[in-house]
Amino acid sequence: MKFKENEEDETVVYDHKHIIGFDIDGLKYRYVRTNRTDPPSLYLEIESGKIMLYGLYMQGGTSSIGFGPGTNLQSVYVDQEPYTIYFMVIDDRFVRIGTKLKRRHLKMLKDCPELVSKLEDGKMKNKRIPEAIEFYNDNCGD
Repeated sequence: MKFKENEEDETVVYDHKHIIGFDIDGLKYRYVRTNRTDPPSLYLEIESGKIMLYGLYMQGGTSSIGFGPGTNLQSVYVDQEPYTIYFMVIDDRFVRIGTKLKRRHLKMLKDCPELVSKLEDGKMKNKRIPEAIEFYNDNCGD
């Protein structure tokens, strides 16, 4: 991240070695270590507690889908709406969730049976990830 206090000042570069992140317009961006070898990356902090929930906002746009070599099908262009890819840190593990909670994620939340039941019964939608993690942190996170 580059910073200047005034237009004529010299630019100062900050990274994960200097800061933990920054807050802007009510949003918290934090450096998060995703594995043991790569340097931390910047993510939007969405929920904090026993489970930390982070997100990456994807702009969407127009992309093409090809069908590979040996086919004579034309590429298809798809308009994508903006979306968020979610990640959680649970038990010191960085886990990619994606856009909805799946069975393997529910196994990680098994110490919160009420939440797992709500998700499995459809009382809480599996795409409402921030709501689910907030429920976990409020009701099951020690």
